[in-house]
Amino acid sequence: MNDKKAIILYSILGLIVIFSTLVTSALLMNKDSDHSEDTSKAAITTEVQGNVTFTFMNNGEGMASVIETSKGGIAVIDTGTGENPFLQDYIQGRKVDILLLTSLDVGHIGGLTSLLDTCPVEKCFFPGSSGLAAYDDVSALISAHEISISNDEQYEMDDVVIKPIDFTENNIAYMVVHGSDRLIYQGDQTPENATKMLLSDDLKYSSITGIVAAKNGENAYFCSDLLRKHPKFVVANITENNDGNNQLTTYCKENNTDLYTFVANPMIPLHFSSSGNEMRLVGFE
Repeated sequence: MNDKKAIILYSILGLIVIFSTLVTSALLMNKDSDHSEDTSKAAITTEVQGNVTFTFMNNGEGMASVIETSKGGIAVIDTGTGENPFLQDYIQGRKVDILLLTSLDVGHIGGLTSLLDTCPVEKCFFPGSSGLAAYDDVSALISAHEISISNDEQYEMDDVVIKPIDFTENNIAYMVVHGSDRLIYQGDQTPENATKMLLSDDLKYSSITGIVAAKNGENAYFCSDLLRKHPKFVVANITENNDGNNQLTTYCKENNTDLYTFVANPMIPLHFSSSGNEMRLVGFE
């Protein structure tokens, strides 16, 4: 009799184990299915209408960047220090659809006055808030030129989307999207903020084509977490390789990531072209 009870008991326990295993497997499969669906929804892409060019110009301790669409749209991200006329000479009075500033430090806004004096700008977006001296000064300058100060969640220019993806009082990091090409402009983003940014829906499931490195590639702003997204290249406003930027240069060398700088000649801009599924260096000027 006791043997029969034992057999029944073990049979019941076996059924419970089998049932629990089946339920757990079903839940895991459902979770994986949901995750796959979220991945598809999270990726940011645009419908490609033509090639888009990205031009980077050294400007002392700062760097200016110009984005141009195949239909003539122009966006400028940062203006450099204003030590040289590279930015305004390159634009040559053409209309700028969107002017975006990552930071209000002189390395990012030093060339702002010269730019506004030489070409029309439709709208502008920058970090900070009323009451901060740098913010109030930039706001007054922008308003004096009758430029709209925007706070849109994202900016669309032909087949390009530019989205602020990390905000602080002192800095905004932007993602520029063309097709499936995605370029991150860090500005002066701290490593801590770059790591937090990776948890956002904008980046969690999306690959990164390239990164414009924070603060001229300085070691204090180096974020290995961001580079583990395996960008194909990094652009950094470096004019001399030294111990102050060796974390970035060493990482790129050891991980076969292309690093583009101004070490060879700070006077020559870097030009990239995006087809929507590939972004590559196309020349110097």
